[in-house]
Amino acid sequence: MGNTDNQDVVAPDSSRGCSSESQNQVAYRPGSCTWKRLDKTGPPQGFARKPDLVAPGVGIATACDRSYVNNCQTDYGGGFAGGIATPTASGTSLSSPTVAGVAVLLRQRHPSWNAWQVMNALRASAVDLGPSGWDPAYGAGRVRAVEADAYTPDTTVPVVSRITPDGSWMIQGRVSYQLAPGQDIGDLAASGDVTQYVSGNGGTGSQVVSWDPVSGVLVMDHGLTTGSGAKDVVLRVTDTSGNAASITTRINRDVDVPVVTNTTRSYGQATLPLQMTGTVSDVGSGADHVVATPCGGGDGQTFAVNPDGSFTVTMSEATTAGAGACRDVVPVDKAGNTGTGVSVSLVYNPPRQAPPAQNPAPGASQPAPAPSQAARPIPAPSAPAPSPGPVTSPPLASPVVTLRPSGPARLTAAGGVSVPVRITGRGLITARVPGTPWKRAIRVSPATRTLRLVLPRAIARKARTITLRTPTGTRTVRLTRTR
Repeated sequence: MGNTDNQDVVAPDSSRGCSSESQNQVAYRPGSCTWKRLDKTGPPQGFARKPDLVAPGVGIATACDRSYVNNCQTDYGGGFAGGIATPTASGTSLSSPTVAGVAVLLRQRHPSWNAWQVMNALRASAVDLGPSGWDPAYGAGRVRAVEADAYTPDTTVPVVSRITPDGSWMIQGRVSYQLAPGQDIGDLAASGDVTQYVSGNGGTGSQVVSWDPVSGVLVMDHGLTTGSGAKDVVLRVTDTSGNAASITTRINRDVDVPVVTNTTRSYGQATLPLQMTGTVSDVGSGADHVVATPCGGGDGQTFAVNPDGSFTVTMSEATTAGAGACRDVVPVDKAGNTGTGVSVSLVYNPPRQAPPAQNPAPGASQPAPAPSQAARPIPAPSAPAPSPGPVTSPPLASPVVTLRPSGPARLTAAGGVSVPVRITGRGLITARVPGTPWKRAIRVSPATRTLRLVLPRAIARKARTITLRTPTGTRTVRLTRTR
């Protein structure tokens, strides 16, 4: 409630609401402040614009005592009979009783009106002061009793429907609702399988994520009770005239994470593109997709999971013999839960073809046949022998990368790691620091003499060993710290 003087000018000490410069203004509701509701009463966060009204509150005659009221003044221009001075006071403590008195008169004359209808009558009938419409200094304007008495309440029930399909799988309960475009909201309340009612000071209860008054789209995060399973949430929408409508939403909550199982990893593949197959199991909403990210970092790719739980991850960067690729594969279910990933390293190993037969060059002389002492009879023609077909050698086995540390592995203060090695074969080594999420894929060949890595400082402080995985096994190497 604000207070004005007898010229309808708002007083310097009047209560003021949020302006466009206020830090706590709700972005989607100009003038709405982030009010705290510690007692769980009053308007929800984002829907209250204060002050509601203003009323005369400057130089109001009152029986105040200057020993108790600091702004109590003596007005010698007026006074009672006999020359006794009239004390006056200013402030919202003087304007608020005026508005309260008008509200009481409205309830007396219209006993069927509820509190919302009384409040709406006061706002709708006020004299608009200051900028047109509501503003943070005057609110809806100065209260008027006669005009408020003539107000006709709005009895139209608000429109609310559900955009999010009923029975959707989710983790926390984010639901989108459709209100009538331009419809105002006076209050919101959620009940059912939620931890508490809508609150304006955060916490675990249902919260307003966003609201667009123009389109009418309202997004809520419902604080669901613990555990997986079906949850029913009832949202009650009350408009500024006190009319209310409710809608019930069934939410299938899933807090169980998906798991990758039965992965098929052939380290040497004879065809392109390189592919890894596997299955995902999920006891809740069901597996939706997997995200495959390069082991060394980069953008991930999404691959769909089939209804039977199977999936295929394609790695397209390997195009030449001996080239490889590495992926971290993470499963995601339909509710959005993310499971523990697996790492896959593959190498392109095409089958080796036999060299083509060498034909003599045109015009080259042919060796003369060996002379014969006696004429040999010409044998009778016989059926030709079956052709053996093209000659090919068996396909190569998967590349073997044998790791034999030939000296101490060193870790510098800056995080540099050097591991002397002897390598046979070509392929990929995956390096990990146990107990941390850090890992890297390294391409090696017989020419590789030292594996060189750089660890982030936070990882380097924890590193005691480093694990090197090859297609033939895993070796853990102890690190020696150096300056």
